[in-house]
Amino acid sequence: VVCGIDAILFYTVDIFRTAGSTLNEYSSTIILGVAQVVAAMSSALVVDKYGRRFFLLTSEVFMVISLSILGTFFYLKLGDDTYITTEFGWIPLVSLIVYVVAFSIGLGPIPYGMMAELLPLNIKGIGSSLLTTTRWLLVFFVTRFFNDIMENAGRHVGYWLFTGFCILGTVFIYMFVPETKGKSLEEIQESFRRKK
Repeated sequence: VVCGIDAILFYTVDIFRTAGSTLNEYSSTIILGVAQVVAAMSSALVVDKYGRRFFLLTSEVFMVISLSILGTFFYLKLGDDTYITTEFGWIPLVSLIVYVVAFSIGLGPIPYGMMAELLPLNIKGIGSSLLTTTRWLLVFFVTRFFNDIMENAGRHVGYWLFTGFCILGTVFIYMFVPETKGKSLEEIQESFRRKK
């Protein structure tokens, strides 16, 4: 959530408009939406083959790459707007397609499925409720302050901030999130005990 996905999806047209791309901002938004749908459907078909952890890490890594490139584009645009827009106006669309596809194959759908696999039966209901409530509160705050960050700190800083959160997410997943593919709840709980 703090990777900025909801804010970026809510403000996609504005992002493409400020990027100054030669492709119409509404057409770019439609292309982005199609890519998101295709990626989400593809993820559902292959997640059991490669495992949840693999897709979570892959998702985070590609989100880091795409957001850092997008931030760099907006940073360079500050210096020479015409040249950057003319020569590299395709970068925002490609970066956001990679970002949305990466989110849609991993970080978007998998955490909800893992909630059912990680939480013990006695706290599954309350735990899922608390996690979902926390997610939507974070969505509210990120979306509420997205424009303020972009306008006051600069668009490049906003995207690099989201990049930083994705890096933290990558480290967290690598260090603490177990692979749950093909494991029972008891085996998953045992892996947490061993890590302690």
